[in-house]
Amino acid sequence: MKIFGRVIFIFVSLGFTSQAVEYYIAPDGCDENTGTYEKPFASLNAVRLAVRKALSSKSEDGVTIFFRGGHYYLDTSYELSTADSGRQGAPVIYCAYPGEQVSIAGGPLFDRLLFKPISDPKVRERIIDSSARPKIVQVDLIQAGIEINRIGRLQRFGQAFSGELVDSMAPTEIFFEGKAMTIAR
Repeated sequence: MKIFGRVIFIFVSLGFTSQAVEYYIAPDGCDENTGTYEKPFASLNAVRLAVRKALSSKSEDGVTIFFRGGHYYLDTSYELSTADSGRQGAPVIYCAYPGEQVSIAGGPLFDRLLFKPISDPKVRERIIDSSARPKIVQVDLIQAGIEINRIGRLQRFGQAFSGELVDSMAPTEIFFEGKAMTIAR
């Protein structure tokens, strides 16, 4: 009789355990998918909609979003609000899938063919190391389709910052094969 009682207790207690909701996103996913491990979403927007739906159910469970390994590119800002927040004891967690590397970058992607050797001979001559001259390339951001009002400004940040809050556009950054490029001034 005791064994039967223990089996029932374990069964009943498992029935009441809280299980966090999990969603998955992958670079090769699809936003029409269900967001499971086997059928991950492709975009942060699809994940946000699924999280909001899960949170609106007033469940006591938290939500975890696992990013599968790879690169994620955003062409617009990604905004989260209080509608995307968890509750005490039921957090919303965004994290990389264990053991996988994830990078999220904003801005447009350029075709590497847009990068050309420096064409202005006066600029090429200013490069001190003549062996570096053929290795330095340029890209015309406006020709690449970037609106002039979306190009940031070079300005001081960090230690040289005066401490006042400044409402300004972030500086332009360009990455090539995962490495930050030096922008001509």
